[in-house]
Amino acid sequence: MHLRTMSVCAFLLALPVGSAAAAPVRLGAPPGSTGVHRAHSASSNCPVWSGGTGILADGDFSEAPDPGTGLPTFHRGAVFAPDWTVTGDTIDLYGSTAWGPDTGYCSVDLDGTPGPGGIRHTAFATKSGQPYTVTFLLSGNGACGPTVKTMSIIAARQFTTFTWDISNGNDAQHGVWLPESWVFKAHGPNTILQFKSKDSPGNCGPVVAAISVTPS
Repeated sequence: MHLRTMSVCAFLLALPVGSAAAAPVRLGAPPGSTGVHRAHSASSNCPVWSGGTGILADGDFSEAPDPGTGLPTFHRGAVFAPDWTVTGDTIDLYGSTAWGPDTGYCSVDLDGTPGPGGIRHTAFATKSGQPYTVTFLLSGNGACGPTVKTMSIIAARQFTTFTWDISNGNDAQHGVWLPESWVFKAHGPNTILQFKSKDSPGNCGPVVAAISVTPS
């Protein structure tokens, strides 16, 4: 386990370019919910996301062993879950209770130890010309800089950028997460989805969880 110092800071910025902010949620609750869902899968794997992951095989990392309070580091090329591969340098997989006892789900810090890194889901079936919506929960690791975390999502030769400002305690350590979404149009029968940190080398980056893809 890597020891990290929690920063104490309250202004939140978690915006895709050109969009408005959504209301913050707890990681333990699906978007639109105010409750904390703590249901775990029957195995020792990461809990299943109660909102579902759409056409993704493993958007909630529930096929990966749950590190619990741990945060193991995985390096470029590692398959940390059957359908997820590490890109870039490294990522940290946070267990379902690593951010606190009420977290409820596993998440990925895209700046590993050290980063920056990224994750790539195996190709999933799509219909050319069909739009698809990617939804996920976004936060930031507030234990260290940069203050503004930056990441991109890439699919079907399209991408968008999201940022997260950890100022004033608006971070995963304080249970602050936002539901985010992005729409891409498929260009073929299969599509690969990637999340990529755009930060400079460091250990504390944008954090993602509960990823889903559905036809729009």
